[in-house]
Amino acid sequence: MLPMMKHILILFLIFIVSSTNAGERTKFMIFADLHHDLIPDGEDRLQVVVKQALKQKADFIIDLGDFALPSSKSSDVREILDKYPAKVYHTLGNHDVDKNDKQTYVDYWNMPAPYYYFDTGSFRFIILDSNFFLDKDSIIKPYEKGNYGKVGEADRNFYSQEEVTWLKKALNDTTKICILFSHAPVNDQYSKISQNKYIHDIIIHARDNGTRIAAVFGGHIHSDNYHQIDGVNYIQVNSISYIWGGSKFTNMERYPESIYREYPSLKYTIPFEKPLYAVVEICSSGKIKIKGTKSRYVQPEPDEKLLKEKPYPCSPVISDRKLTF
Repeated sequence: MLPMMKHILILFLIFIVSSTNAGERTKFMIFADLHHDLIPDGEDRLQVVVKQALKQKADFIIDLGDFALPSSKSSDVREILDKYPAKVYHTLGNHDVDKNDKQTYVDYWNMPAPYYYFDTGSFRFIILDSNFFLDKDSIIKPYEKGNYGKVGEADRNFYSQEEVTWLKKALNDTTKICILFSHAPVNDQYSKISQNKYIHDIIIHARDNGTRIAAVFGGHIHSDNYHQIDGVNYIQVNSISYIWGGSKFTNMERYPESIYREYPSLKYTIPFEKPLYAVVEICSSGKIKIKGTKSRYVQPEPDEKLLKEKPYPCSPVISDRKLTF
């Protein structure tokens, strides 16, 4: 009897040690840049994400912005999300305020505010609002009704001073593991926006003062990419829908003419056959696992030489990654 009790005790201790090493975990689904108003199959793409979130038993879904305008045309999208039993957290994108102000969008999609955070156990998820621009008098102003289009790219994708002050406080809790989300990437390697480094410096300062920073996610660029900068993981999430090609990639062979009449910007896109999204698992032990998705371009294929001329990597993929923090 004594050897049996000893054996049970050893198994119990192994279980305790294994549980401790496993750490606290969170799992969520993430996608970016649906652009429901510009494509004919936005509802179908979103349905796939929701079904996969249920299959993967994700704790919640995070939308990285440029999702769907707050109008009656988005009612089908709202219905899909209303039926999803877990939470969906939205990030405000620049095109989400092309025809309205921020508050209208926030109210329509039941966001707490244009920027906010929520805690899940030891994890703090910080949703930023990158939708401010620098006007001719060097005053930072909010995007609304497409006004950001009147300024150069170097003066877009800013953060207000109030938000910066709020962010410093949100990062000040050293008991939390912080994960940040911003539509326009906080550390965009493909632009000359000076404020990006300022936000990066705030993140580094918080980390050096004891706050654990797991990762920073961004959308906006429609590119699958990753950088580790000063030890911080910056993950660029590809669009769920397409690469923006512009006039050089004009094509009207992929869909019926009636579709192009209804969605006139569609001819400038390079759409993916299947939606792209990722399942992200983060463990308090310091590990991140990203399970991405792969698709193909809707035929005909875009000119690869032209794609390589773009300032960022282009592909119909969100890559699998294993990271540490």
